[in-house]
Order: sequence, then C-alpha cells, then structure tokens
Amino acid sequence: MSLALLPACRPGNDEDDGQASDDEVGDEASDTSAQPLVTYHADIRPILETNCLGCHSEGGIGPLALTSWAEVEPFAQLMAESVAAGTMPPWLPDNTCRSMRDSFALSPEQLLAFEQWVEDGLLEGDPADYVAPMQEPPPALGEPDLHIEMPEPYAVNQDLVDDYRCIPVTAPFEEDVFVTAVNVDPGRDELVHHVIVYLAGQNALDELEMIDAAEEGPGYACYGGPGISIPDIVSMWAPGFGAVRSPEGAAIRIPAGSRMILQMHYNTVNATEPGVADASAVDLWTLPAGEVPDEVINFVLFSNKSFELPPGEADYQVETEMGVPATGTLVGVAPHMHTLGTSMSADLPGFDAGQSEPDACVVDIPRWDFNWQNLYYFDESEWVDLDYGDVLRTRCSYDTTSVDAPVGYGDSTFDEMCVFYAMMAMPWTPGEQGLCGPAAACVNGCSEDDIDCFLTCIKTSGTACFACGLQQISACAPQFCLDSIVPLVECVTGDACPTESDTCLPLQCAAEFETAWDCLAPHVFAGECDADLAECGLALGG
Repeated sequence: MSLALLPACRPGNDEDDGQASDDEVGDEASDTSAQPLVTYHADIRPILETNCLGCHSEGGIGPLALTSWAEVEPFAQLMAESVAAGTMPPWLPDNTCRSMRDSFALSPEQLLAFEQWVEDGLLEGDPADYVAPMQEPPPALGEPDLHIEMPEPYAVNQDLVDDYRCIPVTAPFEEDVFVTAVNVDPGRDELVHHVIVYLAGQNALDELEMIDAAEEGPGYACYGGPGISIPDIVSMWAPGFGAVRSPEGAAIRIPAGSRMILQMHYNTVNATEPGVADASAVDLWTLPAGEVPDEVINFVLFSNKSFELPPGEADYQVETEMGVPATGTLVGVAPHMHTLGTSMSADLPGFDAGQSEPDACVVDIPRWDFNWQNLYYFDESEWVDLDYGDVLRTRCSYDTTSVDAPVGYGDSTFDEMCVFYAMMAMPWTPGEQGLCGPAAACVNGCSEDDIDCFLTCIKTSGTACFACGLQQISACAPQFCLDSIVPLVECVTGDACPTESDTCLPLQCAAEFETAWDCLAPHVFAGECDADLAECGLALGG
C-alpha cells in the first residue's frame, strides 16, 4: 500500500446539508472496505528500519529493541504515542523552516501511517506483505585516515543517570589537518548517548592541562562545554547519524598545536553490569598531506550571555539580535540550550533568501531536547550567503516552573544557555600553519579600511584565532588610540552588548568599532602590534 494514498483512503465526513445520501454512504463504505488496513509488516516495519533501528537494536542506546514484531508488540501503543508527540524519532528541527541534509524526521505520510495503524488496531499483518525500504547508501568514505583512541578506558559513573566527561585524546597536532568527515566509534553502544568533538588551541593548552590534572582518572567532569575559555568545535555525533561529512570541497581545519577533546555523554539506564568502562574512539577522514580545501567550515558563535531567567515562568522568552562578524556562506547550524529550554529558533530579519517570508528562517526547533542536540547541515539549495554586518535574530524559550531562584548564563547543570553555532563556509587562503598562521597571507590582501576583510581573514583560521587576535589587538591598541578605544571597550563590556563581543562589533558597537579601527588599522598593518599578536602565531609586519 502506498502511504501517500492514505489521506484519500480515509475520507472525512464533509456534508453538504448535514445528511449524506444513501448512495454516498454506500459508496463510502465500499471505498473504505476496499482499502487494506495499516499493519506492522506492510507499513510500520519499513519506517522503523529506515528511521529507528540505529538506536533501537540489541545493544543500542535505545532502551528497547524494535527489530521484530515480538519486540514491537508490547510497546506498540507507547511507540505510536511517542511518534504522535514528536519525541521519536528525536529529530529536533522543523524541516519546513529550512530543509536539512540527512534528516530522519518522519514525513507527513509516515506520521499518518502511525495514526491509521492505531485506529486500525495496531495490527501485525502478514509478513509476506513486507517490502524492504529503498535506502540510498551513504557515500563510501573508505578507511579513516586517523583513528584516535582514549588514552585509557573510562569507568562510567553509574551513580549518575547522565555522566558527562571531557577526555583529552591527543597530544598537540604537529601540523595542520583538514578534516572532511568525522565518526565516533563508541566503545559501549548501550552507554554512549552523544559526543561533541572539541579543540583546545595552542593558546588554551595550559588551561586544559590544569583542568584535566584537577581530577583523577581519564579526563574531567563537564556539562555545557569543555571548560576552556575559547574552544573550537570539530563535530557532533549521536547514535544513528553515522559519519558527519563536510560539504564537497570544504573541510574543518585542526590547527597545528591544537589538542582534541571528546565530550562524552553517557546515559547509564541501559548499563548491564557494574564497573563498566568505555574506550570510545573517533575516526577522521582527512585531505592528503599538502592538499588544501577550497573552503573551510567554521563554527561561528552567536550567544546571549547576559540574560537572567525568573523562576516560576512556564514560557519565558529571550530574544537577541547579533551582528554577523565575518563574510561567508551559512551551510548549517548547531543550536544549544540546557534542560530548562523548551524551544529555540533563529532568523535573518529583513533578509531575502528566496523564501516567501521577509525574515528568512534559519532554524526552528519547536520542542528542544538537550539529550538529542546535534549539528545540522542544510541541503545545498538552502545555503545562504552572509556578509559582515548582517543580523541574526535568535529566540529561546524556557520553562522555569521547576526552579525557585533566577537562572543565568553558564556552563554548569544549573545554568542555562541560548547558543547558536552557525556553520559558515569561507574561502581558504593557504599560509603558515598554527593557530593564526594562515591569516597573515589572507590579511595581506585586505586594504586597511576594510574591516570586513580583516575580520573574515582571522575568522577563517578558526574561533580560537579570532578571539586571540581581537584580544591581542585590544592589548596593543591603547598605546596608539586610547581616546577611541575607551568608548569601544565601554560599549562591548556594557549593557549595550548582551552577547559575545565579536557579534556586537558589527551591530550594537559598530560606530565605536569603526572609529577605533580607523585609528588602529595603520598600526596593525605596519606590524606595530606583532609583539602582541605573536601570542596567536600571527605577524603582519612583513
């Protein structure tokens, strides 16, 4: 039976005069009886195999297996209710906002099949009616170029339902590496719920070592992030997603001198024995040595850090407008909140991206679930070219009825966030290796008065480079431009800037930044700040 025909198979009770004719009633009864009932084998089983068995198989992270009728039957009603509620499968974005690559959200026809299955009595049907679903295999990646293992197994803390552990897994990389795909090889499928792969840049290694040394055993407890001040993201992974591939021609750069950190989320509900240890690994597919991508993917952080959530509110909203700090193509997003969050969305106010609405929708998550956060690449047809100074508007909603004190921004379990990582593709200019090494060659092509060009060049080298560059230029600036720097500092540290400073520079603090840059740019381009920028591995003085 074609699921696309289900709406026509179940006609409604439209009436012309409140009374259907005998002929109409007879025709309707005849049409209905001619249609086969929705059954597990004919209709539901192919949906499960396509969208659910990545988690709900023997030994998987799902709390129950759904690979046969014997396994499905006791939970059929619960499964159908979870589908109707939108909690399963756990695909968070509404794809009508922007079409996502690799989506496993159920289609309207599949949702209707579950609805009709319930109405028809949750029938098993005839196994002979089963037709294997047509599934397009993922692109063949071959053997990974790097297989990175934990330094030692980690004994998962089974006193916690959810154990979050950050484990540094590499020594500093000796040279730049361009990553085209990432996959996680979980050591314990029944425990590994999701993984975020972070980088600590060379300027954060001392901070990382101090945090790591403070706790015994592999790694350290973490929750909202890896605990260092300026992390970069490489990828995110969850069961059922498979390898995360960069768009064709693009890659994610791991700068020389960086260390990789795995933030592991273990869920212990399915632990089968005490004292279980995990030894997960991460696989990387990379460009051959000496080869560079056309573009690099950078995770550009848009985050409100100044909100305070009052207690006792069932639907408290935080809305923020932020300036795009560099020019590039928006190819995906990675939204993030904690457990009080209920929904989140982002759009581009007044931006025409070929959509019918004047404010181009970027992402809409109507039902946030911290446990199923992930990153999402858009279909290529949905990519958006953004310029420095464009505006991104974010909205986050929270339910604070469970707390009795205000909640602010922070990394801990008891804090909250409203974060959107915008995955932006930027043209790559080869140069020196290291944290900001490549940026110099790019900056040399910028004119002194082109703020956009300068910021995009250092942003292309990564978030850690961008933050380091701005910090060190700020340290250099007072000796040359004190009068113009003071108003800028007051703006980015004051109430006018509720976000990361780099997203205030093009918007709330644009006038102050332009004035300060007019004064400072000649000194930066002449190399007079190179002593400070050496901290970032950046020299501009030729």
